[in-house]
Amino acid sequence: MKFLGIQTLLITAAVGAINKKYSVGYIVLIKDHLNFTGYNPLIGKHLEVFGEGFPSMGNVYDVKLRKSIKRCYKT
Repeated sequence: MKFLGIQTLLITAAVGAINKKYSVGYIVLIKDHLNFTGYNPLIGKHLEVFGEGFPSMGNVYDVKLRKSIKRCYKT
């Protein structure tokens, strides 16, 4: 995607939830995730063209983008 010039990617999905307060159609933003696959995606040959090979996972989902999305849905 980087080679195509994509700088920001917004992915949507229809998923279930265990929170009973959520109803069909709720918009939920993800700020973190757990990897239960047992597979680390940060393996293999590092290619400088893709940037940092082992980025911090402390803020995987962009805070500014999440805040912008929240503002859109509050109106």
